Amino acid sequence: MGKAGKLIVGGVVALILVVGIVLVFVISNLDVIVKRAIENVGTDVAGVPVSVGSVQISLKEGTGTVNGLSLGNPSGFGRGKAFELGSIALKLDVGNTSAELVTVSSVLVDGARVNVVQNASGNNLKAIQKNLASDSPGDAGDSSDDAAGGTKLIIDEFAFRNGQVSLELQSVGQRRADIPDFQVTGIGRKSNGATAAEAARQILDPLVRRSITAASGISGIEELGEQAVEKVLKDVPEGAAKGLGDLLKGDKK
Repeated sequence: MGKAGKLIVGGVVALILVVGIVLVFVISNLDVIVKRAIENVGTDVAGVPVSVGSVQISLKEGTGTVNGLSLGNPSGFGRGKAFELGSIALKLDVGNTSAELVTVSSVLVDGARVNVVQNASGNNLKAIQKNLASDSPGDAGDSSDDAAGGTKLIIDEFAFRNGQVSLELQSVGQRRADIPDFQVTGIGRKSNGATAAEAARQILDPLVRRSITAASGISGIEELGEQAVEKVLKDVPEGAAKGLGDLLKGDKK
């Protein structure tokens, strides 16, 4: 073999080694990569801090778990959590997954908790809903897609089960209501993949809308009426009672 041939073979071997090292790095750090992608994309899309406790993905088994996923409150609504999604179970279609397109057979969110905060400026859920309707609620440009490395997603089924919403009112206490189960299917299927930001919106938008509707129908709250609500909230800033009244009228979409 001539010198040129040896150089070519050497270059190919070096390239294979580099690709192998990269693949080992990605696979060994996949949980961390997914965790950061969820936090970055979620924060950009919802316009609130999104945090994840841990991610565990098994490519061999085609399963995954996202633990401790939560969305914070928008500015002005305190430091609590608006959404606490708990443990999320994933099933991956490994055979139809590549670096460019990840196919998820199912996502199950079970036992989520949603906390409504009402003040003079409105309520936290409607603030998040407004962010979702914006092209760039976090003013982050295209960083959502950059955070996911340009990889697109297909999610065949997203299922939400056993969720609860809570609403706390001065002098009335905390009231809770169930959020009706729902599912979203075919995310990114027709377009051969959705960006991470598009998929996040298609999941979060119905979740926020159903949470607002559930909060508006909490037993014992709707019957208070406008005057009673104003009396209950007499010690809070002017405008809060009207905001709560708007919430109790409901978002029936």
